Amino acid sequence: MKLGTESYGDFRYIHFTNCIIRNTNRGLGIFIRDGGTAEHIIFSNIQMECTRKPVGWWGSADAMRFVVLKRNPDSRIGAIWNILVKDIYAHVEGTSLIAGYEGIKNISDITLENVHIDMFPETVPDQRAREGFLLRNSERLAFHNVTLTWRDREKPNKWTYPFRLQSVSEVTFNRIKPGQTSPDYTPFCLENSDHITITHSHFETSPPTLYTPKGDLQNIEIESTNQYISR
Repeated sequence: MKLGTESYGDFRYIHFTNCIIRNTNRGLGIFIRDGGTAEHIIFSNIQMECTRKPVGWWGSADAMRFVVLKRNPDSRIGAIWNILVKDIYAHVEGTSLIAGYEGIKNISDITLENVHIDMFPETVPDQRAREGFLLRNSERLAFHNVTLTWRDREKPNKWTYPFRLQSVSEVTFNRIKPGQTSPDYTPFCLENSDHITITHSHFETSPPTLYTPKGDLQNIEIESTNQYISR
């Protein structure tokens, strides 16, 4: 289910609900390339199964991709804001991406609530997935009751962090279970970001460090994250 990439106009007040998506290379997509705005969009009560296709197909078997790009150097820069993703159950092979335009935090007010993703190793040679979620150039993001489960970890994969944040602000993680990508995993990689809050979250084992710091970080708050799940 996709809005864009043709986005000279705006997308407003759209609700996708009660859907089953199967045998696809991507679940949910918002692509702004021509200066439009996507706002007040809801995706709710959706089940999906995403698998990698042969080399040359667009999509990476990801649950969602919300991005702002420029179609060409003269294109206007659009925006995505006020998006709710709720009650999602997904079997996927790819990294979900929320990314504003480089240097501009023009994706904002995105909420994920009750989202449960099972990540499986990719079944094609050009493995692309590194993270569960990659968040970039955006602000005011909220993750509530979000679970990542990494399946068949003994099979070849290039997984690193469940969550990677680059140049984001005001991101809240509440009651999440990021899963364990490897025995020595780190749940978060934080890079050049500020006002990140992690509360009441659970981990399969006690990680050696909660996050890997990179670049300039400010106002990182961690509360009640000492509840660990042991196998």
